[in-house]
Amino acid sequence: MLEYEFMRSAFAAAGAAAVLAGAVGYFLVLRGQTFAGHALSHVGFTGATGAALFGLSPLAGLIAFSAFAGLVMGLIGEKLAERDVAIGMTLSLALGLGLLFLHFYTSAASQATALLFGNVLGVDATALKTLLGLAAASLIALAWIARPLTFASLQAELAEAKGLPMRGLSVGFLVIVAVAVAESAQIVGVLLVFALMVGPAAASRNLTRSVATGVALAASLALGEAWGGLTLSYYTDWPASFWISALSGLVYFASLARGLGGSSLCRGGVVGRGVFRRRALVDRLVNRPFAELAVGDRFVATHGFDIADVERVAAAAAGFDPEIQASGLSSANAFLDAVSRLGWASLWLASVVATRFPGVGVLPLSSSVETRAAPLPGQTMTLALLVRERHDEGRRVTLEARATDSHGDLAMSATLELVAPLEKAVFRDAEAPRAPHEKGARARRLLEMARRLPALRTAVVHPVDEASLAGAVEAHKLGLIQAVLVGPEAKIRRAAEAAGVDLAGFEIVAVEHSHAGADAAVALAREGKVEALMKGALHTDELMHAVLRADSGLRTARRLSHVFAVDAPNYARPLFITDAAINIYPTLMEKRDIVQNAIDLAHALGVVAPRVAILSAVETVSPDIRSTIDAAALCKMADRGQITGARLDGPLAFDNAVSPEAARTKGIVSDVAGRADILVAPDLEAGNMIAKQLQYLADAELAGIVLGARVPIMLTSRSDGVKARLASCALALLMKRAALG
Repeated sequence: MLEYEFMRSAFAAAGAAAVLAGAVGYFLVLRGQTFAGHALSHVGFTGATGAALFGLSPLAGLIAFSAFAGLVMGLIGEKLAERDVAIGMTLSLALGLGLLFLHFYTSAASQATALLFGNVLGVDATALKTLLGLAAASLIALAWIARPLTFASLQAELAEAKGLPMRGLSVGFLVIVAVAVAESAQIVGVLLVFALMVGPAAASRNLTRSVATGVALAASLALGEAWGGLTLSYYTDWPASFWISALSGLVYFASLARGLGGSSLCRGGVVGRGVFRRRALVDRLVNRPFAELAVGDRFVATHGFDIADVERVAAAAAGFDPEIQASGLSSANAFLDAVSRLGWASLWLASVVATRFPGVGVLPLSSSVETRAAPLPGQTMTLALLVRERHDEGRRVTLEARATDSHGDLAMSATLELVAPLEKAVFRDAEAPRAPHEKGARARRLLEMARRLPALRTAVVHPVDEASLAGAVEAHKLGLIQAVLVGPEAKIRRAAEAAGVDLAGFEIVAVEHSHAGADAAVALAREGKVEALMKGALHTDELMHAVLRADSGLRTARRLSHVFAVDAPNYARPLFITDAAINIYPTLMEKRDIVQNAIDLAHALGVVAPRVAILSAVETVSPDIRSTIDAAALCKMADRGQITGARLDGPLAFDNAVSPEAARTKGIVSDVAGRADILVAPDLEAGNMIAKQLQYLADAELAGIVLGARVPIMLTSRSDGVKARLASCALALLMKRAALG
């Protein structure tokens, strides 16, 4: 077969045209512009017949007219609906002109037949060189614009908002499409261009959702179909265009059957169903750590919505206000419609991001969600996530999300900033991934959040033992603090030698003893030379005496208080305990400041509206127990705006503050009971015992910080290890940067 020159030319021409058609066709399908390829082929036919009428090369006319039409379509039609109208009008005009040219030049019937149905076996050397050159140039141009074109195709609104030249991309792409159409027409004819350009691309989209893989697969399928068609044509003596079209149809329907038969797996993600419904257990649930994420990676999920989904969203919304459930409003049609419009997108997106892409271990930082429509029962929605940006520093990733309905109309768009998982995690039980509740998981996330921020210049007071010095040095190395060591220099250096720590590059403020060190550190803070204090190997009262001194301390209008951030493996949410170190028997007004300080810390750590449980021994108000009176008063102060930024309830006993079952058993209807974020102890004794019991009996990890002063104070225990000191540094850093805005 290949011993014939005309067959070698045919294979070369068909190969070049097919690769170009497959690659270009993929973006046509991705952008929903398949009609453009169909229209440009007809316009090209008009240009070819017109060129023949005036004695010019039909191929030149085909290319010129197609390219000009693509330019016009891109310029006129900026939005999808406008493009469709522009394409339709251009097509009608072109077909009319083609008929007119054929009317005046009826002797060109054989040329017309070749243009309509293709004549790949008639490609001569000159035409072959032209086809190869145009294909190479077009592929280079397509590669040049592929990345912004993908972004504009998947997220048109966001791309325009980010300043991408949308009109220029549209014009450039349609010109490339025109060249691909002209090349394909030489192989299968203008009437069958759709089969070579759109068929392989559509099949590729059924088999993979990764753009890079999809383009390569579409080009490969088109190449296989073109060469396969030529081979079958040689041995059967049937037209090559027929065989190419037939193979294209067979491949497409086979891919469609594959897509209907199960989920499409690809590098970009999984096409699954039933995100809201309780899923059957799968063999594995695998996250995507930062090392496996690349710009352009895609994840696609589908879900068929029904009325049960709407009710689930409504139930979640009603859970924020017990009065909604008590009134029966949660089942009203107006309520269901309102919350489904507002809530479905965020819930679905959160589910996919937390479990699938990137999955368990992700730390969301910020999100912006725009919901345009709510899904109707029985409607299938498609959610596509795209990795837009990837930064090595802090493992930060920007995702862009887009949800469309079964008609392809945009229902939701979103942008998410997040910290991707560090390590690969595989879960056999997809329903209950355990990683978020493993010991130390929240502490690791806390450090990840803090390490993205500029280091906090910190005076480390009297670090003359191995534990306090090693913790400060490690925090310095991790970029959490810029340590200024304040204390007797000889003792500091002996501690460094014992701990194997190199103090080269560290600033040391030499003083004689611990009292002088506390005074010097406070003076540095007053002068603005440090942004935080860190307790070393001295007693708490030594440091706090200098901090609280009226004339030279760090007091503000707010009462100083201590907060423990608790990482309790068996508790489903971050937990804060206050006050366990500073205020022994606080008054009501002192408790007001204690509560507000804890709320401010929760805000700095991303807990937008923390639930605050005011603890006592019982959950009812009793005049014989002062803490119950204080709790009731604090809740009323929150109602009057004297405490802001949180939801308060009390008095609550410890069990019904943290256990939903205990709260239900005692008949407590509360938004706080059973899921408290902040536990406010009645006094220091109770707070300290709660924290230490969690640490030693419940395997919790603690990190302490003092708030209410001019600067945050890391008040660690002398028995704390390096991990606890690092966590305290992270708390101080996040708190200080949040205060600075």
